[in-house]
Formats: sequence, structure tokens, C-alpha cells
Amino acid sequence: MNDHDENVLKLYSQWIKGSDEIMNYVVGIDLGGTKIAAALVDRDGNITATAQRPTGVERGKEFVLQQIIKSAEDAIAIGNVTRQQVVAVG
Repeated sequence: MNDHDENVLKLYSQWIKGSDEIMNYVVGIDLGGTKIAAALVDRDGNITATAQRPTGVERGKEFVLQQIIKSAEDAIAIGNVTRQQVVAVG
């Protein structure tokens, strides 16, 4: 993740701090030509878990979409949070 991405996540985390929920997370997705990376970020802008999978573009768009979903799910599982605690994926 580059500095710009981290700044965007920190700004977003500041916005969700006003929520009444105990803890909110966002999942950031980096879709590349060879790999998909996902990061679970808490409301303070800290990256709490990461996951990555091969993009697999040669296997088609449906496969790539499944890899994106699985990457996000992996980061959520590694971070030991529930889907209900995730307020956004992007």
C-alpha cells in the first residue's frame, strides 16, 4: 500500500469514528495484474490484517472476481472480526 492509499484510509477512518458501533473496519483492495492484496483497517487507520491471492487473469473475469472476494474474506478472517464489523470494502 502506498502513502496515498494509507492517507485515504486514515481519512475514511476519521469519518467512521462518529459511528455508534463498538468497532468498525474497512477492507481496502489492491487489484494488480499478478496479485490481489486486501488490508483490514480499523477506525484509527491501523492495518490490522492483510491477505493476498494471485489475480489469475488468465482464468477469466469470474475467477478474478472470486479472488477479490476471497482476498477480502481472508483479511477479515485473519483479523478475527465479523463481516458485520466491516462497514465498507473498496
